[in-house]
Amino acid sequence: MITPETSDIVNAIAIVESDCRNVAGDGGRAISIYQIHEAFWLDVYSFKVKHKIPLDIGVNWRDIGFDNATSRALATNTCAIGVEMIEEYLDTHSANATPENIYAAYTVGRKAFHVCGFNINDPGFPVFKRAKCRRVGELVRHANQFNLAHTD
Repeated sequence: MITPETSDIVNAIAIVESDCRNVAGDGGRAISIYQIHEAFWLDVYSFKVKHKIPLDIGVNWRDIGFDNATSRALATNTCAIGVEMIEEYLDTHSANATPENIYAAYTVGRKAFHVCGFNINDPGFPVFKRAKCRRVGELVRHANQFNLAHTD
Protein backbone atom coordinates (compact mmCIF):
# COMPACT_ATOMS: atom_id res chain seq x y z
CA MET A 1 0.00 0.00 0.00
CA ILE A 2 1.46 3.32 -1.08
CA THR A 3 1.44 5.89 1.73
CA PRO A 4 0.33 9.51 1.21
CA GLU A 5 3.91 10.61 1.90
CA THR A 6 5.25 8.33 -0.83
CA SER A 7 2.55 9.58 -3.16
CA ASP A 8 3.62 13.19 -2.49
CA ILE A 9 7.22 12.34 -3.38
CA VAL A 10 6.17 10.45 -6.52
CA ASN A 11 4.07 13.43 -7.64
CA ALA A 12 6.98 15.79 -7.01
CA ILE A 13 9.31 13.55 -9.02
CA ALA A 14 6.92 13.69 -11.99
CA ILE A 15 6.82 17.48 -11.82
CA VAL A 16 10.60 17.89 -11.51
CA GLU A 17 11.56 15.21 -14.04
CA SER A 18 9.14 15.93 -16.88
CA ASP A 19 6.56 18.53 -15.85
CA CYS A 20 4.19 15.52 -15.84
CA ARG A 21 4.71 14.91 -19.57
CA ASN A 22 5.25 11.42 -20.91
CA VAL A 23 8.56 11.94 -22.68
CA ALA A 24 11.73 10.00 -23.40
CA GLY A 25 14.81 11.63 -21.95
CA ASP A 26 18.53 11.00 -21.72
CA GLY A 27 18.68 9.96 -25.37
CA GLY A 28 15.81 7.49 -24.93
CA ARG A 29 17.32 5.87 -21.84
CA ALA A 30 14.70 7.40 -19.50
CA ILE A 31 10.97 6.97 -20.05
CA SER A 32 7.60 7.96 -18.61
CA ILE A 33 6.67 11.04 -16.62
CA TYR A 34 9.16 9.84 -13.97
CA GLN A 35 12.09 9.43 -16.39
CA ILE A 36 12.74 5.85 -15.29
CA HIS A 37 15.92 4.18 -16.51
CA GLU A 38 16.05 0.47 -17.17
CA ALA A 39 18.56 -0.05 -14.33
CA PHE A 40 16.08 1.51 -11.88
CA TRP A 41 13.30 -0.71 -13.25
CA LEU A 42 15.49 -3.76 -12.65
CA ASP A 43 16.35 -2.61 -9.11
CA VAL A 44 12.65 -2.20 -8.35
CA TYR A 45 11.96 -5.66 -9.80
CA SER A 46 14.61 -7.16 -7.48
CA PHE A 47 13.15 -5.23 -4.54
CA LYS A 48 9.70 -6.64 -5.35
CA VAL A 49 11.07 -10.18 -5.39
CA LYS A 50 12.93 -9.64 -2.09
CA HIS A 51 9.82 -8.25 -0.37
CA LYS A 52 7.35 -10.63 -2.03
CA ILE A 53 5.53 -7.77 -3.76
CA PRO A 54 3.41 -9.05 -6.67
CA LEU A 55 5.23 -8.82 -9.99
CA ASP A 56 3.83 -7.44 -13.21
CA ILE A 57 4.21 -10.66 -15.18
CA GLY A 58 4.92 -10.16 -18.86
CA VAL A 59 5.77 -6.49 -18.40
CA ASN A 60 9.13 -5.07 -19.33
CA TRP A 61 10.76 -1.70 -18.88
CA ARG A 62 9.62 -0.28 -22.23
CA ASP A 63 5.96 -1.01 -21.36
CA ILE A 64 5.91 1.87 -18.86
CA GLY A 65 6.72 4.45 -21.53
CA PHE A 66 3.48 4.33 -23.51
CA ASP A 67 0.94 7.10 -23.14
CA ASN A 68 -2.03 5.11 -21.89
CA ALA A 69 -3.64 4.42 -18.52
CA THR A 70 -2.02 1.00 -18.07
CA SER A 71 1.48 2.30 -18.76
CA ARG A 72 0.96 5.30 -16.49
CA ALA A 73 -0.21 3.02 -13.68
CA LEU A 74 2.81 0.73 -14.14
CA ALA A 75 5.19 3.70 -14.18
CA THR A 76 3.59 5.21 -11.07
CA ASN A 77 3.78 1.89 -9.26
CA THR A 78 7.42 1.46 -10.29
CA CYS A 79 8.32 4.94 -9.07
CA ALA A 80 6.42 4.51 -5.79
CA ILE A 81 8.00 1.17 -4.99
CA GLY A 82 11.35 2.66 -5.99
CA VAL A 83 10.83 5.48 -3.51
CA GLU A 84 10.13 2.91 -0.79
CA MET A 85 13.25 0.99 -1.86
CA ILE A 86 15.32 4.18 -1.57
CA GLU A 87 13.81 4.99 1.84
CA GLU A 88 14.80 1.53 3.06
CA TYR A 89 18.32 2.00 1.68
CA LEU A 90 18.71 5.39 3.37
CA ASP A 91 17.36 4.03 6.66
CA THR A 92 19.72 1.05 6.48
CA HIS A 93 22.64 3.45 6.10
CA SER A 94 21.43 5.83 8.84
CA ALA A 95 20.88 8.61 6.33
CA ASN A 96 17.95 11.02 6.54
CA ALA A 97 15.11 9.90 4.28
CA THR A 98 14.05 13.45 3.47
CA PRO A 99 12.27 14.14 0.17
CA GLU A 100 15.45 15.88 -1.03
CA ASN A 101 17.63 12.88 -0.21
CA ILE A 102 15.14 10.40 -1.66
CA TYR A 103 15.11 12.33 -4.92
CA ALA A 104 18.90 12.65 -4.88
CA ALA A 105 19.24 8.87 -4.65
CA TYR A 106 16.54 8.50 -7.31
CA THR A 107 18.24 10.81 -9.78
CA VAL A 108 21.89 9.76 -9.40
CA GLY A 109 21.43 6.26 -7.98
CA ARG A 110 21.62 4.99 -4.43
CA LYS A 111 25.28 4.00 -4.53
CA ALA A 112 26.41 7.24 -6.20
CA PHE A 113 24.54 9.24 -3.56
CA HIS A 114 26.15 7.07 -0.87
CA VAL A 115 29.59 7.95 -2.27
CA CYS A 116 28.62 11.63 -1.78
CA GLY A 117 28.00 10.94 1.90
CA PHE A 118 24.24 11.30 1.35
CA ASN A 119 24.83 15.02 0.96
CA ILE A 120 23.57 17.00 -2.04
CA ASN A 121 26.13 19.70 -1.24
CA ASP A 122 29.04 17.28 -1.55
CA PRO A 123 31.44 18.36 -4.33
CA GLY A 124 30.87 15.00 -6.04
CA PHE A 125 27.11 15.50 -6.30
CA PRO A 126 26.08 17.05 -9.65
CA VAL A 127 25.54 20.77 -9.07
CA PHE A 128 22.71 21.01 -11.62
CA LYS A 129 20.69 18.40 -9.70
CA ARG A 130 20.80 20.24 -6.37
CA ALA A 131 18.04 22.67 -7.32
CA LYS A 132 15.83 19.76 -8.40
CA CYS A 133 16.39 18.08 -5.03
CA ARG A 134 15.36 21.25 -3.25
CA ARG A 135 12.33 21.63 -5.54
CA VAL A 136 11.13 18.12 -4.65
CA GLY A 137 11.40 19.04 -0.98
CA GLU A 138 9.44 22.26 -1.53
CA LEU A 139 6.69 20.46 -3.46
CA VAL A 140 6.32 17.78 -0.79
CA ARG A 141 6.23 20.33 2.02
CA HIS A 142 3.66 22.35 0.05
CA ALA A 143 1.48 19.25 -0.42
CA ASN A 144 1.76 18.47 3.30
CA GLN A 145 1.07 22.05 4.31
CA PHE A 146 -2.18 22.17 2.40
CA ASN A 147 -2.98 18.48 2.76
CA LEU A 148 -3.57 18.38 -1.01
CA ALA A 149 -2.66 14.77 -1.64
CA HIS A 150 -4.17 13.41 1.55
CA THR A 151 -7.85 14.07 1.00
CA ASP A 152 -10.38 11.28 0.73
